[in-house]
Amino acid sequence: MTNPKLRVIFIIGFLLLFSPPSSLFAGLLTGKRFCIDPGHGGTKADVPQGVNYNLGAGGYNGSAWPDEKDLVLDCSKCLWLLLKETDATEVRLTRIEDVYTSYHRRVTVANGTPTGTPAVDMFISVHHNGVSNTESNYTQTNYDPSPGTCSTNGTKNHELAVYTVNELDSLLRIGKYKSNDGTLARKWGKNGVYVLHHITMVGELTEASFISCRTE
Repeated sequence: MTNPKLRVIFIIGFLLLFSPPSSLFAGLLTGKRFCIDPGHGGTKADVPQGVNYNLGAGGYNGSAWPDEKDLVLDCSKCLWLLLKETDATEVRLTRIEDVYTSYHRRVTVANGTPTGTPAVDMFISVHHNGVSNTESNYTQTNYDPSPGTCSTNGTKNHELAVYTVNELDSLLRIGKYKSNDGTLARKWGKNGVYVLHHITMVGELTEASFISCRTE
């Protein structure tokens, strides 16, 4: 599958639903709520002055390949549809188009409000890596071991991230992240990933591959 966008959509859908077609899993997710967070979005001009906001990675060979913000939005919309087809009670997207979406807004969509919208059961932030080295490529997942709003989720976050990186690696076979201590998922603390530290449910940030890689 040479089209990078289609390749990632297939892999993410397969991972979350275990095997196609989704009709085999009708009712499996009834009662469960998810929040899918397409990373980044918008342009430099959209970001308020003084706000630290990452616009995401560019694709290999510039405009010849999609930028991270566009690729993850398409993947997230596909995942939204797949989860709905397996009867998830609710699936939220933090953005539905190429617009600036603050980190606080993303967390609010997942956490809900005290007097109205309930929190979701799982948060998945969809990203891809990108570096100047066009040979670098591997799968990575990220988690917060001690989220500030719900410290009891630290172990579950790690389990989710390790499971995801192993499943993605079994499909992509491009290698996977491993820290110096052998941990298969990258952990972030208080000053790491804002959305992971402030959600109140189990969550992770996935980076299936490096879109900056010339062979991806």
